[in-house]
Order: sequence, then structure tokens, then C-alpha cells
Amino acid sequence: SCKKCNGTIVDKGSFYGCSNYKNNHCDFTISKKILGKTITQKNIKLLLTEGKTEVINGFTTKDKCFNARLYFDEKENR
Repeated sequence: SCKKCNGTIVDKGSFYGCSNYKNNHCDFTISKKILGKTITQKNIKLLLTEGKTEVINGFTTKDKCFNARLYFDEKENR
């Protein structure tokens, strides 16, 4: 569920967003692609329910490739 308003998270094509966007203008979104890596639905669910993903292999920046978990920051709401 949405970390801002407890709405349902739905697939919006290139990102996941809150189903309450139209009703109460909730702007919670999660990009499907981060640092060149597509984030699976399983990892999105883990991020929203447990606050972190599994280790994801293959993130890329200009000069390196690395593996990492994504964490949800409750204070920053992102």
C-alpha cells in the first residue's frame, strides 16, 4: 500500500503510483527503472512492506556497475 495515504499501488507504465492520485492528489510514485536497472514487482512489494529490497545486481553509473539494496526512508517519505 501507499506509504503516504495507504492507497493501492498500481502499475502506471513506466512507474508505480498511488491509486488515490485522482481523488486526493496523492503524488507517491516509484520509478520502475533506477540507475539503469528495472525494479521487479517483487522488490517493489518488499520495499513497501519491509522497507528494503533484496540485493539487486547491475545498477550502473557513469563509470561503474554495482549491486545494492534499495531502502525506503520513512522520514523523507522516499
